[in-house]
Amino acid sequence: MATEQAYSVRAIPVQGHDRRWRCDRPWTREPVIVRVVDKPQSPKTEKIGDRVTITYSDEISPVQLAELKGDPHIAVALIGEGGSDPDEINDLKLKLSRSEVELEQARKDHQQATEELKEYKRGAAKREEELGQLAGSLQEEVTKLKADLSKRSKKAKE
Repeated sequence: MATEQAYSVRAIPVQGHDRRWRCDRPWTREPVIVRVVDKPQSPKTEKIGDRVTITYSDEISPVQLAELKGDPHIAVALIGEGGSDPDEINDLKLKLSRSEVELEQARKDHQQATEELKEYKRGAAKREEELGQLAGSLQEEVTKLKADLSKRSKKAKE
């Protein structure tokens, strides 16, 4: 059973600024309780008359948590313990996420290398065919020259 961690996130005020934009949303001085999940919900946009209201989810991903923790102007505090060390779990999720990205890139690189190898082999096969035709025509020329030499040698002896 996966443990769910909750964090309190808030902006640390900087001179003239009461909020901070990170992870596609504003963070104010007031703490916001968020849960860390693998696939957070997107914000909901609601239009009432000519006014648009955006409601942000209380969920963030492990990657977003790492980004928030890395910002010196955002305060992130763990709320409660869920049995396992949540920071360790989030670190593992972050590593998993990065590894999945690396794996996808490696697959793309492998596919590209495979296509390049196929193209190289096609070029090599074409060149081999060209060289085979050249060798055949040179063989014919050598045979003709030998025959011509043989005829001229016989005439010279006569």
